[in-house]
Amino acid sequence: MGPRIWMTRREKRHVQGPDPGDFAGNAVDWGRCPADEANLVAGAKVYKEHCAVCHGFPGESKGAIALGMYPAPPQLLHGVGVTDDDAWESYWKVENGIRLTGMPAFKGQLSEKQIWQVSVLVKNADKISASVKNELAAGATTPMSMAMPSGSTAAAKK
Repeated sequence: MGPRIWMTRREKRHVQGPDPGDFAGNAVDWGRCPADEANLVAGAKVYKEHCAVCHGFPGESKGAIALGMYPAPPQLLHGVGVTDDDAWESYWKVENGIRLTGMPAFKGQLSEKQIWQVSVLVKNADKISASVKNELAAGATTPMSMAMPSGSTAAAKK
């Protein structure tokens, strides 16, 4: 079991499990994102853009940002950790962030569907297909020439 995070009673109630009465009238549709190939690949695209900088890629060691964080962010795609959590729990963490950690809230930055897709991806990290792994690997290492905008080299500044 991973480290416990301090939460308010209201936050804890949502993380422990959805009570249907808690979400009456709420737009969040808990569980309508099946773990099919299309959603997992879409989740991999979201993960590459928003999550990998801290949580890493499959088969790679922690990056400089993750090494400098306390508490350390979990390596989500190594097949352990959040795979034993329900997808709704990961959804809540992605949407609302986790207090007193470096985990930001992505509500307003990602759509509900994107949050569900990345939540389903990390829930199924121990059994992702080759096409999902290929999607993740496509952005795992970015050459510096691609990472830097054109015209931003040191020579251009002189």
